[in-house]
Amino acid sequence: MPAGVELDELVQMWVLGYERIEKPLELDGQKLSHMWVKDGKPIGLGQRDYSTGLSAAWVVFDALALINVVTKNDAGYGCGHMGEKGFAEKGRAQTVPLAICRAAMMVALDRDGTAR
Repeated sequence: MPAGVELDELVQMWVLGYERIEKPLELDGQKLSHMWVKDGKPIGLGQRDYSTGLSAAWVVFDALALINVVTKNDAGYGCGHMGEKGFAEKGRAQTVPLAICRAAMMVALDRDGTAR
């Protein structure tokens, strides 16, 4: 999956556990179609740029114990887990944020075979 809004929203829901509530709002003259909720509390009006922004991607990296290493080689960046059996790559991309998001989505899917 390429970087962008669609992947960012999937990461926000499946990996970080946010729920998108469809509720028309107006904030500072800007019309919005939804808001984000976690544990029943509003947490924001838009998703962050997890798949393209490095600082937002580190939020995803830090949220998952099963992602603890980012590697780099001629083929790009890999992201995964370093354990007793060595490095298990979960995601690969040409940028660090996208590699982290791809790895996080694989971890979310691996939890029980389905995303939350």
